Amino acid sequence: MSLSDLETNNPVAITDGDSLKVGTLYGDTDQSFKDSATGTIAEGNVKGEGTHILKRDGGDSQTVALTSSTVDLSLFVGKKVEVTGQTNKSNKAAWLLDVGNIKIIE
Repeated sequence: MSLSDLETNNPVAITDGDSLKVGTLYGDTDQSFKDSATGTIAEGNVKGEGTHILKRDGGDSQTVALTSSTVDLSLFVGKKVEVTGQTNKSNKAAWLLDVGNIKIIE
């Protein structure tokens, strides 16, 4: 990451999950997204929707289906994160979130 990346709010490019750091915001930092959730990223989908899921406290009814065109969610599998993005209409999942940015919280 360069100083110019920080000044222009360019996304931090990541290609290796081992280089991820707690507290760093990854993805589109230039947007202010109104929807957010905290939980653990896992592989899978909700009834065919999403590329990954966010497991949250409260059981299966609290699971969020996730998609993202800005962040490679597979790099965050198994990590507790805060995801922020835009809620999309879903016919199958209770909540379908297009992730704009993500931060590892532990």
